[in-house]
Amino acid sequence: MYFSDGCSMRETLARTRAENVAQLPDVGFLKRINKSGEWLRWKCVRLIQDTQVSVIKCSALEGRRPLAVDGSVLREPGAVTAV
Repeated sequence: MYFSDGCSMRETLARTRAENVAQLPDVGFLKRINKSGEWLRWKCVRLIQDTQVSVIKCSALEGRRPLAVDGSVLREPGAVTAV
C-alpha cells in the first residue's frame, strides 16, 4: 500500500491495523522500510522481468529505448472545470 497505492505511512499503518495484518508503531514501520532496500530492488527487477509492458506508440520514441516512464496522476482540491 505504501509503495504501490501511494498511501501515506500513517494511512498504510491504519489500513494494516484495521485488517489485522500488522500492529507496528510508526517508527517500527519506518525502520523496516529502511532495512528493506535489497528486497525492494529484487522485487522491482522481478516485476520488470515478469511484466510485458507495451510502450505507447509515439513517433518521438521510434528507434529509442525509454529508460523511465512517469505514470503520475495529479489531483487538486476542488471541482474540475472543462476548458
